[in-house]
Amino acid sequence: MRTLITAIALLGTLTACSPRQSEPPAEELPRAETLGDVVGGPVELEDAAAGTPADLLGSAWQWVSFHSGKEAFDIEHPERYTIAFEEDGIAFIQADCNRGSGSVTTDGPGTITIGPIALTKMLCPPESHGDLFVQSLEHAVLYFFQDVTLYIERPIESGTLGFERVSPETTP
Repeated sequence: MRTLITAIALLGTLTACSPRQSEPPAEELPRAETLGDVVGGPVELEDAAAGTPADLLGSAWQWVSFHSGKEAFDIEHPERYTIAFEEDGIAFIQADCNRGSGSVTTDGPGTITIGPIALTKMLCPPESHGDLFVQSLEHAVLYFFQDVTLYIERPIESGTLGFERVSPETTP
């Protein structure tokens, strides 16, 4: 009996000390924008066609814009923020002064999971968007194409990254 009580007490202590990951309450999430706001006008379903995994394989992209319910901005130096999707399901990433890679998987057309991303830990300039870039990629859930632009979305419309295609030779 004493062993049982000790085991329960130990389990309770371990549970209380374990780190917990929690999502912010719904009222703290950014206000969602419409897809039309993100891409600059009304969007027809055919215009925002979801891509397929084959659409990404062997392609390289540079980050040109970010839109969320809280902020929107263009990337001043898009060549510093790139992602190259290799044929073997690995993405090579340059996030300002850091470089790394991570796995890429899709569960079907338009869905995407990137990461975990292994990244160097260089100290980038204060104006760097490297952390936002990597966090956004690791939280990506959807992707689609609008004309020649690739968009990668974070969950609950908490941010959309816009990318322009680049030649693979110009990426790290």
